[in-house]
Amino acid sequence: MASNKGFAFSTMLYGVLSLIMVVLILLFSVLKNTNDETYYYASTVENSLNKCVDKEVELEKCYTSSSAFCSPSSYYSCLGVTDNSVDSVRAIEFFETKVVYAGDGVYSDNDKLVFKGINVNNYLKFLGYVWRIVEIESDGSLKIAYTKYDDDLSFSTSSNNEWTNSDIKKELEQNFYESLSDKAHIEKKNWNVGKLSSDVTTLTSLIAQEESSRSLSASIGLLNVSDYTKAALNEICQNDVFNVSCTSWLSSYSSWLLNANQSVSNEAYYFDELDRLVVKKVTEKGKIIPVIYLSGDTKISGGDGTISDPYILKW
Repeated sequence: MASNKGFAFSTMLYGVLSLIMVVLILLFSVLKNTNDETYYYASTVENSLNKCVDKEVELEKCYTSSSAFCSPSSYYSCLGVTDNSVDSVRAIEFFETKVVYAGDGVYSDNDKLVFKGINVNNYLKFLGYVWRIVEIESDGSLKIAYTKYDDDLSFSTSSNNEWTNSDIKKELEQNFYESLSDKAHIEKKNWNVGKLSSDVTTLTSLIAQEESSRSLSASIGLLNVSDYTKAALNEICQNDVFNVSCTSWLSSYSSWLLNANQSVSNEAYYFDELDRLVVKKVTEKGKIIPVIYLSGDTKISGGDGTISDPYILKW
């Protein structure tokens, strides 16, 4: 009888010990998995931080430079983090802190800010497209250009250089503008569409003639002759606008311009692949660069203006 009790006790003890062993094995397994998972996440974070260290250093430099605007968006994006609390700055205030006095960049130009030079960081994203900023108006609105329009167009197939009747105006308003998915932040502006005389020599007299000749209220247009000229840093170009090549960030493109030839009714101005202002017969085919104005409350919330990291907008 005592032997049976001892056997029963031994069996029970063995069962308890077996249960304890099973629990310990399960516990060690959980701990191992936890450790493995912790190691995985720690390794992932470490790799992300190492990958983004350059952007972190760049951000730290910005913070220590007392800049009015430091965007962490590219750093967060590199880490795979979406940050909805990133500060934004009204565009005109943002670019006022970027004004330069020599070399490529944004310049104060009377009551406007104008991008001048060849290598300028003026790329921005709007409606899924990458545009380039031409200038910032005194009211804060941004004049931006879409430089990837592919089709070649005649200024007019009717041999008439009146902008209001031009084929390009119809294409811009009826097709390109209508294809834009959100027009709430596009402003209607007065565009200088008057005809210019070829005896204009300086940028100052050119602007005066553009502004005094004729204006038209519209939501979309093209660059003016003065836009092409102001983008260049070459003072010789600005003192002899129709006879000197004007190299700038616009040199990568060519386009019809808003202004036609005052002297010849079937000619309009065009800047070509050789950085020259020329007149072309309006029936000839040429490139176009659609231009719009974004509202004065446009803000910059990220990006550095390069083609790889265009400015991000916010309203």
